[in-house]
Amino acid sequence: MPSYWAMRGFSTVVLDGGGVVDVLLPAAVLCGFAAGLTVVTLVFFRSAHPKLTWS
Repeated sequence: MPSYWAMRGFSTVVLDGGGVVDVLLPAAVLCGFAAGLTVVTLVFFRSAHPKLTWS
């Protein structure tokens, strides 16, 4: 879950006094989630497909 990694990085900085090095792993995991979801979006939502509406 991305929210776990975001809160882990946040709590490391705020509660534990961590620095940039301490949040590299949570930041990398969040970037991985973003990259993965971008690939899914590019595969499934093609602009060439006809649009369907609910109206």
